[in-house]
Amino acid sequence: MSPKEYINIEHEAHFIKGSSSAIGITGVAKLASLLEENGKNKKMSENTTILLKKVSKDIEQIKNLAHEIGT
Repeated sequence: MSPKEYINIEHEAHFIKGSSSAIGITGVAKLASLLEENGKNKKMSENTTILLKKVSKDIEQIKNLAHEIGT
């Protein structure tokens, strides 16, 4: 993985962490925090893929719920 990819993961995870925290979705914020640390430390463990999938799934569920509430 290139240094730029680590930086991108760190920045995106930081954004997700902050946004999730701001609206009270602490579970996603905690997962994003772990991803942010992985990016910062330039270490992608086997768990990183699992974390990415979990964050993506949780965000998708939130989007679906928000859509249902909005309609």
